Amino acid sequence: MLPLWAVGQSGVGRDEGVLRNEVLDSGVASVQLIPEGRVLAPPVVTLSGTERLHLSFDYVRPNPPQLAYRILHCDRSWRPDRLLPSDYMRGFELNYIASPNPSVATTVPFSHYELRLPNPDVELLVSGNYVVQVVDASAPGRIIIQWRFALSEDLMPIAMALAAVPGERRASHQRVELSFNPQAIGDGVDPWNLQVYLMQNWDVDCMQTLPAPKLQGDGRLLYGDQTQPIFPGGNRWRVFDIQDLNTPGVGVARITHDVDGYMVEVEPDRPLMRFDDRPNLHGYCAPGYAARWAGLLPGARFNSQAESADYAWVYFSFRLQAYVAGRMELCLASGAAQGDRIPMRYNAAREQYEVSLRLKQGVYSYRYVLADGVPKGCEAICPLEGCFSETANEYAALVYYCAPADRYDRLVGFLRKDLQGFKAY
Repeated sequence: MLPLWAVGQSGVGRDEGVLRNEVLDSGVASVQLIPEGRVLAPPVVTLSGTERLHLSFDYVRPNPPQLAYRILHCDRSWRPDRLLPSDYMRGFELNYIASPNPSVATTVPFSHYELRLPNPDVELLVSGNYVVQVVDASAPGRIIIQWRFALSEDLMPIAMALAAVPGERRASHQRVELSFNPQAIGDGVDPWNLQVYLMQNWDVDCMQTLPAPKLQGDGRLLYGDQTQPIFPGGNRWRVFDIQDLNTPGVGVARITHDVDGYMVEVEPDRPLMRFDDRPNLHGYCAPGYAARWAGLLPGARFNSQAESADYAWVYFSFRLQAYVAGRMELCLASGAAQGDRIPMRYNAAREQYEVSLRLKQGVYSYRYVLADGVPKGCEAICPLEGCFSETANEYAALVYYCAPADRYDRLVGFLRKDLQGFKAY
C-alpha cells in the first residue's frame, strides 16, 4: 500500500506504485542528485562509506518557497516497502531544507537549493533503494521533486565483460556476462533469493532483469547466456557545451543575446548512420559547471558555479529526408518538469522537427527517438542514432538479496563499468 503522500499527485504512483524521478513544479529546474564531487555518476554510494549524496536544484520563479524533504525506502522495483521510517533511518521523518542562495549576476534570476545525504539530521541505516521527496514545507502532501538513489553494502567484487552476440545482431548489439561469489553475503545463500539488474547508461528504459545464474566450479555464479542480456550497442551520445555563453562550444552553431536573454542554437542534427567513437558523457549532463569539454570526462576536477551559471533558451532541430508520422522525442536529462523525453514539433516550412528548452550553463548529452515507432524501449534509439557493437557504453549491475525472513531487499553489490564494444565480423 502506498503512503498517503505518494498518491494524489500528478505522475506519482504510476505503474502499480513504482516511484520514478519526477519534477512536479514547473518552477523547478536543473535537478541533479549525484555522489558528492562526482558529476558524471549515478546516485549510488556505499552504506558504510564516507561518501555523501548531493541534491541540487534551482527555483526560477520569484518568492522561493520553504521546502522540506522526506525519505522513503523501496523494494528492488522502486515501490515503497513495508519498513517503517524508524527501521531504515535515524532522525525525524520530515526535515527542512536550508534556505536557498540567490543567483549572482545572471540574466535569469533564480534561487539555488542544496541538500546532502546523510547529514546531521538524517542517518540511513540499511542498504537498498531509496526515494527522496522534496515537498512544500507548509503543505507536506504537495510533492515538488521525487528522485531515486541507492545505498549498497558492496559485499563482494563483481566481474563484468562483453561477450559475442550470436546471429544477425552481432554487428549492432552487445551481450554482457557478469559473475560473483555469493559466499560474501553469508553461508548457504540460495541463488533464488538473489535478483540481478543490469542497466545501460543508467537509463531505466535500458534495464534488464538477468535470468537464473549458472553455478561455476569455483563457487561463483555466472549470469548471462547466448540469448540474454543483450542490449543495442547504440552510438556516441550527441553532446553540446554551453559552459561559455559568449563563445560557441562543442555542438553549438551560434549564441545570441537580447533583452530576453541568451539564445543558443544547437548544430542541426540528422540521423547518424556511421559509427562515431569520439568521447562522450554516456547520457549524463552537468548543469552549473565550468570546465573544458575534455575536463568533464571521468577523473577530472570540476568547477561548480551553481549560483552564477546563467540560463539560456536552447533550440534543437532534427531533419529527416521525409516527414514521419508519430511523435519525435528529444532524450535529455534536463532535471525539469518536462522530464527526460521531450516531444518535438514538426515545422513543415523548414521540413524539420524542433523544440526549445531553457537550460542552465553546462554540458549536456542527448539523443533522438521515434516514440511511436518500432522498435520500442531501449531499441528505439537504433533508427535515428544507429546501433553498433563497437560502441563504448557504461553498464551498471545491481545485486539484490532478500532471504525468506528478511523484510526488505538488500542491495548487496553494485558495479558501474565502462565497456568498450568490439567490431563483429
